[in-house]
Amino acid sequence: VYVPSTISGYVINSTLTIPAGVALVGDGRGLSMSRWNEASAVAATTEPGASTLRLGNTTTSAIILRTNSRVEGLNLYYPTQAWGLTSVASALSSFGTTIQLGDAADAGPFNCNVLAVNFLGASKAIGQYTSDGTAIRTLNIEDIGGWPTEYLLKVFRATDVLHIHNVHLTPNYLTPF
Repeated sequence: VYVPSTISGYVINSTLTIPAGVALVGDGRGLSMSRWNEASAVAATTEPGASTLRLGNTTTSAIILRTNSRVEGLNLYYPTQAWGLTSVASALSSFGTTIQLGDAADAGPFNCNVLAVNFLGASKAIGQYTSDGTAIRTLNIEDIGGWPTEYLLKVFRATDVLHIHNVHLTPNYLTPF
């Protein structure tokens, strides 16, 4: 599923589940990480070639990846995050996991891919569904950046290769602009 760039981005107010074998691909394909990191939270929606999802769902996961699914080339932006030059950790909002790997219907996902994604205002970037303790198998994370305030990746059990490459995150950076 192609997500073209827009000036204002696309608003997602509930959980978006990416079915098995489906890719959600934006215009961020081919952008270098240095260019992704130069974008501020405001410029993320106006930068040429930026496909932005504005996430309004704050209590549950914004995106769920199932087996053989992929998210690529997107800015994932929480516009309600309390960014500012004087922000302190206690003032920041805590949201649900931005990208959740698996769910009750696909608890042991195989080959989940997160590629060229920028996390803006997220508290928990990528996390594994864990209610039954099923292991994840083969995870690919490449070319990601942003400012998660709690964690980048939380995987509790893995039975195969975890490929993590070219990750540029500053979890303690309170002001992205």
